Amino acid sequence: MSSLRSRLGALLVGAITILVPLVAVPASAEPPVDVVTGAADGVYIAPGRDYDAEELQAVVARAQSAGVTMLIAAPSDPQPDAAAFALRLRQLAEVDVALVFGLEGEAKGSVSDDYFDGFARAEKAAAAATTPAQAADDFFGELLEQPPGGLPDIVKDVARWVMILAVVVALASAAEMALRSRRRTEAVDADVNA
Repeated sequence: MSSLRSRLGALLVGAITILVPLVAVPASAEPPVDVVTGAADGVYIAPGRDYDAEELQAVVARAQSAGVTMLIAAPSDPQPDAAAFALRLRQLAEVDVALVFGLEGEAKGSVSDDYFDGFARAEKAAAAATTPAQAADDFFGELLEQPPGGLPDIVKDVARWVMILAVVVALASAAEMALRSRRRTEAVDADVNA
């Protein structure tokens, strides 16, 4: 029995020794909560990262004027990757949009459900940008754009009303057929009784 315990103990120590380095955040990486609390005017730039805070703050201000809450971050080492870090930032800060610049300068974002339709276009636009400020601006701009070839709202409204009208006509037709059938049945019953 003690042999089994010692084997299980050794197995547990071995598993911990292997797994802890895989899931531990490096000491140089900021936790998302520190990034959220350290953000000034919606922007966080870690020491040593070469980004222009004022240009990025202008993008955040543009987003706020459009009614969208946004956080832009350039942490020293976003863990496990920029996209996952952006999701955690968005959830912690409770913003509509979070954009994170990874170690290679790539822009990865996370958006609330309200802006998910434009998310793929937004990341593609940010990837094509040549500067961080342009990437942030293009990312935000694409979130608000109508998709290319998308239907205008008036066409969607007309289609919705046509569908409602079609349902009403179908219900009226069914009611008329039921009424005619009832009248025929009453007429047949009257003839039989007479």
